[in-house]
Amino acid sequence: MPTDIKEISLITVIGSLLVVLMVLFILTVLFIYQRKQHRQEQAFQRMKTRFEKELLKSQLEIQESTFKIISQELHDNIGQMLTVVKMSLSFLKLPPTDTEGLNLLQNTKQVLSKAINDMSQLTKSLHSERIIQLGLVDSIRYELDVLKKNKLFGVHYRIEDDGYELDSKTTIFLFRMFQEIINNVIKHAQATDLFVTLDLLTDEHFLMKIEDNGKGIEGVDGWVDKQSLSGKSGIGLRSIIDRALLIGAKIEIHSRAQEGTSVTIKLPLKGQMLKYA
Repeated sequence: MPTDIKEISLITVIGSLLVVLMVLFILTVLFIYQRKQHRQEQAFQRMKTRFEKELLKSQLEIQESTFKIISQELHDNIGQMLTVVKMSLSFLKLPPTDTEGLNLLQNTKQVLSKAINDMSQLTKSLHSERIIQLGLVDSIRYELDVLKKNKLFGVHYRIEDDGYELDSKTTIFLFRMFQEIINNVIKHAQATDLFVTLDLLTDEHFLMKIEDNGKGIEGVDGWVDKQSLSGKSGIGLRSIIDRALLIGAKIEIHSRAQEGTSVTIKLPLKGQMLKYA
């Protein structure tokens, strides 16, 4: 009888061990499977992110190429045509007694001069090679001076430590981001004042901050991320966030209703072609 009890106990212990081993085996298989699945998901996410970056990069390259073509066409064709029309009007002679005709001619010349000037400014803003040649700071300063002349709103800017140059790709990306932000302010903000800061921070970060005192982003009250953006103004801001990602910049957007919006872009300069005047 005691022998039977020992055998039963031994069988019970062995059975229990087998069950434990089986459970451990199943748990190990599940762990390995989940880990493998997690790695696959991470790899897929990396591939998706890399694909999205490459796709965005290609879209932006096509956009820059299109801007360049449009700029050249505007300058070579439409700009020249407007200049010829203005010159032709200069040769037009009206009798001194035709006051109405003289006033109309003068007004037409003024409108043409403004159109030629606006065309020139537009071609300069579109042409990426000119932006690279001028550099980021001078290109932004030029755009701000144009805004000042147009008197759409008060323009205030502070540019510190402007004795540096960024590489051409970063220059174009930051300038297009600046243009997109300004475009949003003009179209949507209903602002009376615009504030722009460009600075080289002590921790080797380039800072670009653009603020307005407009009505804020619709449906947003506080910090803004890509998911919270919607509507027409959201398209432009999502594009800015995507561009920032491509050059490794950190972007912060804050907006409050009837108080305005601020966009802060911080770019680490490690690896950039940084030069001092």
